[in-house]
Amino acid sequence: TSKTDYVSPNIGRLLGIPWKKVRQDVHVLAELVPQNDPDRDKNFLEGLSRGEQREWDAAYLHQETRELRWFHIIAMGSEVEGRTKYILVMSDRTADKQINQALSDAVAAAETANRAKSTFLSNMSHDIRTPMNAIVGLTAIAGANIESQDRVIECLSKITESSRHLLGLINEVLD
Repeated sequence: TSKTDYVSPNIGRLLGIPWKKVRQDVHVLAELVPQNDPDRDKNFLEGLSRGEQREWDAAYLHQETRELRWFHIIAMGSEVEGRTKYILVMSDRTADKQINQALSDAVAAAETANRAKSTFLSNMSHDIRTPMNAIVGLTAIAGANIESQDRVIECLSKITESSRHLLGLINEVLD
């Protein structure tokens, strides 16, 4: 066991573990590290010498709620009466992590929406140009064949059909 000289009572609120239990053996914190954490068995204090400082981030499961909480930890090595001692400062970063995750999710959603918008506009561009090109082309053909009433009537019929199709597309987009 590794007896601890001082543990903040806030640890009970932050991790759901009694501060007296942590004071008796600081290694009980290792039990709160998620099973799948690659650093679960790593000893961050190993080799930490007097006057040296290390920093790392760690995730712990709240013992009561099973909520995952994130901490930034600073460890400082010292020597008191010939014994190696460590000072650990754990800063709760759970809210920051949750905000960053929410922002990442929002960015991903915006990128997905932007891709969908681009695909939609690309498809609509093609769908609108097709009847529009028919209208323009058939109008030119009708104008070039003004003396052939049958040809002009055929073109006007196709222009009407393409115009209705185009109007239907525009109405669908607006709706």
